[in-house]
Amino acid sequence: MSIEILEKTLYVLNYEEEKLELREPPKEFDEYINNLVLYINANQSIRMYKQRSEDTQIVNSVREIIRLTIEENKEKGKKISTKMENNANRLFRIEQNTQERINRLDVKIKKGSLVQVLCYNEDEDNYEFLIAKVEHNEFWDDQDFNKRSGFSIENNRLWKSCLFKIQRENCEIIEAKVFLDNQAKYWYNDFLELDPMNDDEENTSKAFKAIDNLLNNKIKKESPSDYLYLRNGVICFFKNNDFFDYDNLMQSVFNNYESDNIDKENFNIFLKKLKDLPNNKFERQFNVIKKAIKARVRKIYHVNDDIELKINDGIDGIKDIIKSYKDDYTGEKYIQIKTNDDETYRSFL
Repeated sequence: MSIEILEKTLYVLNYEEEKLELREPPKEFDEYINNLVLYINANQSIRMYKQRSEDTQIVNSVREIIRLTIEENKEKGKKISTKMENNANRLFRIEQNTQERINRLDVKIKKGSLVQVLCYNEDEDNYEFLIAKVEHNEFWDDQDFNKRSGFSIENNRLWKSCLFKIQRENCEIIEAKVFLDNQAKYWYNDFLELDPMNDDEENTSKAFKAIDNLLNNKIKKESPSDYLYLRNGVICFFKNNDFFDYDNLMQSVFNNYESDNIDKENFNIFLKKLKDLPNNKFERQFNVIKKAIKARVRKIYHVNDDIELKINDGIDGIKDIIKSYKDDYTGEKYIQIKTNDDETYRSFL
C-alpha cells in the first residue's frame, strides 16, 4: 500500500498537569505513522461504524481538514492546526469526565498521546484520516541518561483508534474502522460520535451460535468431555466479559488447551477453522448482550431414565464441581456433583 502523509499532529494528554502538549514530530516519525496505518488496515480486530450525523465535530473536522488541505490558502496551515487542536481538546475533556465517572470502580484511563494523520492512499485514490491514542513507553536516554517517554518503532501499541476512509471527490465518509483495546464506549460514542454498523445483540447471538456449532461438529463426537469443558469455557468468557474480543477468547479458552482425548492434528484443524470463523458471520469485537445467548447456554444431560442434569450457565472450575467415576468393583458409573445448597444435600443423605 502506498500512502502519502499530508498532515500530522501529536498531542500528549498530560493529565497530571491538566494540559495538552503539542509535540512537533520529526521526519522520522513518518515511518511510525506509515506502519500504524498499515497495521490498522491489516488488523482483523476492528469494528465497522457509521456516522451518527452530518454535524458531529470529528466527522466535520475530518472533512474540513481535507478541504483546507487541497485549498490554495496561506492561512490553511493555521486553520488545520486549530481543527486538530479542537479534536484533541475534545478527547481531553471527555476522558477527564469519563475518569470522574469511573473513579468509584478503581479504573484509570490509560495515559498516552493522540495522533492525527491525514493521508492520501494512492492505490485506492481516496483519503484516509487516522485518529489514534497510542502508548507511551518510559526509557533512559543513552545521551544524557535522563528519563524520557516515547514510542517504539517496532511495536505499534494501539489503545484506541479510528481510520476514516474518505472519497477524494466529495469528502464523503466511505467507512470508519474502529479498534478498541477494551470496552471504552466513550471513544466511539462520546468522542467520535459514531454508531456500530452491526447490532451488539445480533453479534453476541451469531458468535456464540457459530462457536457452539463448530464445537458440536468437530469436538463432541471425538471427546464429549472436552466438548463440555471447551463449551463451558466459551460460556464463562461471555459471562465474565462485557466486551468481546475474539483474539482474547482464542487465547483464553482454546490456544493453550491440552487434552489426551483429542488427536492433536484434528485439534489443530479445528483451531484453524475456529480462527477463521468470524469472517462474514460476526464481528471480532463487540459489547456482549448476555440475554442474547441465555436460551442457547442451557444444556441438559441424560443421567438415567428418571433423572436429567441441567446446566444453566458457565461454571467456573467445572472440573471440581462435576465429576464422573466408575466403581472398580461393580463397574457402575456415577456422577458426583458438589453442592452448596444444604437442603438439597440433606435430601439425599
